[in-house]
Amino acid sequence: MNIFRNKIIGRTGSQAGFTLVEMIVSLAIFSVVAVIALGALMKIIDANIKAQSLQAAVTNLNFALDTMSRELRTGSTYDCQASFGGTSFDPNTSPMALMSCSMAKNQFIAFYSTKTDTISSGCLSNRLVIAYYFSGPDASGNYTLYRAQQNHCTDTLGSSGSIQFSPVISTEVSLTDYRLAVSSNTPYPLAFVRLSGFAGAREKDKTYFDIQTAASPRIP
Repeated sequence: MNIFRNKIIGRTGSQAGFTLVEMIVSLAIFSVVAVIALGALMKIIDANIKAQSLQAAVTNLNFALDTMSRELRTGSTYDCQASFGGTSFDPNTSPMALMSCSMAKNQFIAFYSTKTDTISSGCLSNRLVIAYYFSGPDASGNYTLYRAQQNHCTDTLGSSGSIQFSPVISTEVSLTDYRLAVSSNTPYPLAFVRLSGFAGAREKDKTYFDIQTAASPRIP
C-alpha cells in the first residue's frame, strides 16, 4: 500500500531524482545556449583575426609610405620614369635631372639623398641615390614595391647591378593598384604616391585600403 501511494504522490527517499523528460529538456536548453555562445565566440575570433590583419597591413604600409615620403622630402632631383625593367640603373651614365610624369602607373622614381660618398671618386655626383620601383602585375594581379640605395656613388641599382632592389611591403599585403606622379615645378617638384589593395588571406578576413601621400623637397 505504501509503495503504491508513493508512486501516485511522487518520489520520496531513495526515489528522488530527475526524470528522463527533465534530462532531455535540460540537455536541449544547454545545447541551444552552447550553440549561441559558440557562434558569438567564432564571430569574436574572426573579428580579432581581421583586426590583426588590418593592423599589420596599416603598420607596414605606414612604415613604407613614411619612409618613402621622408626620403623624398630630404631628397632632390626627382627622376620619374614610366617604365623600368628592374635590371640596371646607373646614375653615373648621365646626370640626374628632374623628370616629371603624370598620374599613372609609372614604375620608377629615383632621387638624390642627403647622404654623400666621401671615398669613391670619378662620379658625376658624390650624393647617393635612392630609387623605388613598382613591378607587376604578377599572376594574381598584384604589384610589388621595391627599394634600393647606393652605398657608393659608383654603384648601379638593379638585378644586374651591384645593389639589388628589396621589397618594402610585407607579403601579407596584396597591392592591387598604385599611382605614381611627379610635377615639373622647380625647384620644388611634388611627388605623389597612391597605394590600393587588401590585407588578409581568406575572403572574409580581407580588409581593403586606399592610401596616398605627397612630398616635396625641403631644399632646392
